[in-house]
Amino acid sequence: MRHHNEILLLVTSIATLCTIPAVTSQSSGCYFTAMNLYGPPSVQQGQKFDVQTLFSVTCTGAGFYTVRADLADARTGQILSTSRTTYSILGPFAAVITSSAVAPRTTGWWSLQMNLYVLSLSGVPAAPQSQQIFGLAIIPTQSNQTSHGNWTSH
Repeated sequence: MRHHNEILLLVTSIATLCTIPAVTSQSSGCYFTAMNLYGPPSVQQGQKFDVQTLFSVTCTGAGFYTVRADLADARTGQILSTSRTTYSILGPFAAVITSSAVAPRTTGWWSLQMNLYVLSLSGVPAAPQSQQIFGLAIIPTQSNQTSHGNWTSH
């Protein structure tokens, strides 16, 4: 009977070893340290605009990570654009991602939300999501009116 117990112990040990996740990016300790948004204070109806997201992230485990930025309508949750880029990260890291969208045809205040994610190359989250809500004034379309200046959100 001793022989069967040793085999059972060996099989149990192998099964335990096989259940260890292969992806270690979640335990790498990635986290956002800053997120700043830059864009126009107002846009005309139907006008394309860009939002630049300056972010800082720190990862304690070296590796390649994808940073994804989802620009969404804050009221409906509809994603207007997704931008992603891949970086080799170890320690503190800062970069800019540009997201583009088109303003609605209705005038008024438009609440938007930027969601940032750090993902391993296999798509597993490597850091908690970071998000920021901001807004734009949607103004009537006029043939010779242009938007001047940019807003900054910290």
